[in-house]
Amino acid sequence: MGRLFGTDGARGVANTELTCEMAMNIGRAAAMVLANGSRMRPKILIGKDTRISSDMLENALAAGLCSVGADVVTLGVVPTPAVAFLIGKLKADAGIMISASHNPCEFNGIKIFSGDGFKLPDALEEQIEAIVLDHIDTYDCPTGGGVGSITREEDAVDLYIQHIKSTVPYALDGMKIALDCANGSASRTAERLYTELGAECYMLHDKPNGTNINDKCGSTHMESLKQFVLDNGLDAGIAFDGDADRCLAVDEKGQLVDGDFVMAICAADLKSRGKLAHNAVVGTVMSNMGFIRFCEDNGMRFEAAKVGDRYVLETMRQNDYNFGGEQSGHVIFLDFGTTGDGQLTGAHLLSLVHRREAKLSSLATLMTRFPQVLVNVEVSNEGKLRFYTDRKIKEATQRVQNQLGRKGRILVRPSGTEPLLRVMVEGENEAEIQELANYVADVIREQLVYYELIDTSAGERLERWGDIILIRPDPQIIWNTPKTNPLWRKAHARYHRSNTGGGHWQEHKKMPAVWSIRYKDMTFNLKPMGFKHTGIFPEQAVNWDFAMNKIKEAKRPVKVLNLFGYTGAASLACAGAGAEVCHVDASKGMVAWAKENAVSSGLADKPIRWLVDDCVKFVQREQRRGNTYDGIIMDPPSYGRGPGGEVWKLEEQLYHLVELCLPILSKQPLFFILNSYTTGLSPAVMEYLLGVMLKKPFGGTVSSSEIGLPVTSSGFVLPCGSTAIWQSK
Repeated sequence: MGRLFGTDGARGVANTELTCEMAMNIGRAAAMVLANGSRMRPKILIGKDTRISSDMLENALAAGLCSVGADVVTLGVVPTPAVAFLIGKLKADAGIMISASHNPCEFNGIKIFSGDGFKLPDALEEQIEAIVLDHIDTYDCPTGGGVGSITREEDAVDLYIQHIKSTVPYALDGMKIALDCANGSASRTAERLYTELGAECYMLHDKPNGTNINDKCGSTHMESLKQFVLDNGLDAGIAFDGDADRCLAVDEKGQLVDGDFVMAICAADLKSRGKLAHNAVVGTVMSNMGFIRFCEDNGMRFEAAKVGDRYVLETMRQNDYNFGGEQSGHVIFLDFGTTGDGQLTGAHLLSLVHRREAKLSSLATLMTRFPQVLVNVEVSNEGKLRFYTDRKIKEATQRVQNQLGRKGRILVRPSGTEPLLRVMVEGENEAEIQELANYVADVIREQLVYYELIDTSAGERLERWGDIILIRPDPQIIWNTPKTNPLWRKAHARYHRSNTGGGHWQEHKKMPAVWSIRYKDMTFNLKPMGFKHTGIFPEQAVNWDFAMNKIKEAKRPVKVLNLFGYTGAASLACAGAGAEVCHVDASKGMVAWAKENAVSSGLADKPIRWLVDDCVKFVQREQRRGNTYDGIIMDPPSYGRGPGGEVWKLEEQLYHLVELCLPILSKQPLFFILNSYTTGLSPAVMEYLLGVMLKKPFGGTVSSSEIGLPVTSSGFVLPCGSTAIWQSK
């Protein structure tokens, strides 16, 4: 999880990142910080969403709070804004909501509200972090009657529903609406609230089972709600997220009305009634340019806050504004609540529609949306930090902004709640901005997601594979530079060579048996193997890119043969580019691993033949069968066994291997890629070999080079192997 708090509380995978121990310690620290000596027995509310892990974390939090003398009042399953409201209603000192909002069920989170019902400012969160993570203070644990108690507030839902009803100026009598509860907190409140307001309600995804929260439903998956509204001729649909602090709408035509449109409709109405404070609206840097133009054209000041409803709220309070929100559906009516409230927002939107006797679709026409593309790139927490200093990502972003000029914009930012970097591009041409967003996303993947060689010294590499830090031996590292990077001492595992051959992994920190990294659109499953490898050779990315480009440029059907295919990286690269691929390796385990990588990459349905076979025998059979290929990739081991079991060295057999492949090249081949990790086989020798064998029958060009990996600490490149490539002109 990195530090504890993001833009919306502490969040992580429940029971691995966000553990019971962590929840207990957060409870203890929160009680210490929030009470601040003001009362001996602070009263703290706890609400939760419908995730199966919420009960577990609730008990841990309550135990932590009680252990330092706080009294706990549990609210059960309630929306996040209900906790914020009930703090004041029940005269509590603080409130805690257990929820990961719109995230999948395996995640959970802890959101903390202070005694005024507002989310904690950064300064107080940092105090809690310091106590939990840095142990700067010790817990005062009372005994006897000093231990806190736990009670249940049975009227929590009733009080919250009555509060929202009291804010709605005009009933919903006669409206037919659909409510998508995301199998979350709104499942307990929404039907009753909107029915009591007068609407005829049709319910979707309101049967939580602990694991179906946000599962293809709610405000992050609007498809089913759109179709339901359209099929049933309803006036509108409202979708909530898991903790119901945001909502999006669907009009009577089944069209999405996102947070920007909701805000435009509500802001214009507030202004017309003289209820928009200072005629100002607070959005975020992600607000659509169309919404910003709408505000300017209608005499409203637009102010942009950082992404996150807490930052929207901070800007509102600093300037005495009363309305703001986000495109995602967090909308804050500060006159009625202290945080985003999806059910309150939906009720006010529908009340406005009903009062005006209008269609939601007609009201939504008051704003013209600029085409906007959002590409999410999955990165590690370490990757999110490295993003801020990565030169190539900054250059790519600036290049896109220069191209867009005043007709668009690009924004790249880390998600505060998920392991993602978000690339948002707006402009006049949707095809153009999609291409530009994909370009920046690819740069991010190459720089942050795949692999980093952090440092080298004394015969060892310090490497980052996603979130996993490994130390592996490399005989080419003959220098003994100072190991100043602290990650040398924080690696998850180190591979030690044995004097008698082979070696073993020494694990320093708990690490998964298998983990994944991404390169562009491919996902590779990794694990530490008995001979220092992890299942991928990152320096080969240059060859994957070469093959992908040649296949795409061919603009015709392409067949590729990947000999000694290992775990399938080159095969997946070629298949993803549109080629038909034959993958051959003598190891059954490696072929199975390659198939797993194909599934993880979403390429399992691509035309790839997975063959466990001796490469020499396979090529000989292909000759007899008359099969041909447009591209051949050959990455043979330095040592191996021939068809008769004889031991051979690559440099002695390479000519024969290449010679065998000549008859199975098509009449118009695209490329032949030859890799070697044999120190006695230079790139120039490999280039000469391909030149004398391929240039005469096929023409084209031949090139060769060492391939290597850039070392972050030095800026130099560590050589890792050799490649020779023949390609058609």
